[in-house]
Amino acid sequence: MYVVMYSIAAKCPGKGARVRPHMYKAAVILVSPAVHMHIPGRHRSAWWPGREGRGRLHGNEVNETRTHLPQEPNSFVGRERELTELCELLGVTRALTLCGPGGIGKTRLALRVLHTVSAEFPDRGCFVDLGDLGQPDLVVSQVASAMGVGEEPGRPLLDTLADAVASRRLLLVLDNCEHLIDACAAVCQRLLAASPGLSLIATSREPLRVAAETVWQVPPLSVGPAELDGAEDASRYEAIRLFADRAAASLPGFAIGPANVRAVVSLCRALDGMPLAIELAAARVRALSVE
Repeated sequence: MYVVMYSIAAKCPGKGARVRPHMYKAAVILVSPAVHMHIPGRHRSAWWPGREGRGRLHGNEVNETRTHLPQEPNSFVGRERELTELCELLGVTRALTLCGPGGIGKTRLALRVLHTVSAEFPDRGCFVDLGDLGQPDLVVSQVASAMGVGEEPGRPLLDTLADAVASRRLLLVLDNCEHLIDACAAVCQRLLAASPGLSLIATSREPLRVAAETVWQVPPLSVGPAELDGAEDASRYEAIRLFADRAAASLPGFAIGPANVRAVVSLCRALDGMPLAIELAAARVRALSVE
């Protein structure tokens, strides 16, 4: 096993777009000869779910799977370039893992990607939350339950699940895999091998290390320089926009202006642009002043 690292810098759509220096970094873990590389600016792969018809049903294949797309909990703020990059990557890789520390926004980003591209898949998508699951041997049943696949007497559930996705063209998201990493990797490997039309997104603090996995490091939100004065300039930065949005939801009428812009910028910088920390801080404006 060896690892090939490469960097991607993707411009914002539109005239005068800027490039964030740290974006994007991805790693392709090579454990088999099949590797998918993506170079920004090239055309999307000729293959895209939905362009091909469904595969023919085989003897013991399960005929139905269930779509499970949970509603997005709130407005999605920022990450326009990341979203574009990830949607493009799904055209050239079937196993995409969003990696990063807790609170960086992996789950929210994966959910947004799922809602953005699920219509491209004839069998849509399925989101599986593994965060509260404590036992690795329950991963298969959790995935099967989310997809509406039941057990068959005398047969391993993973075999039944593999048959259920065999001819499907769908996007499966496994969220919070890090504490069940080996079990998640085994399930992913089996399902990807069973279904040529399956694409998979995992969120985890570490890679799954499955064949031809593309590992994408989720960056923090942009925070802006400490000397920002104007609210108009501050609104160009994702962390500040996120704080303003969540604070207004917590305290209607809240807005960033000359009186509080420096305090908000300072707070977002102190929190290193981490979305979860910013949202928690913004929720406290009901009781505490930003200053």
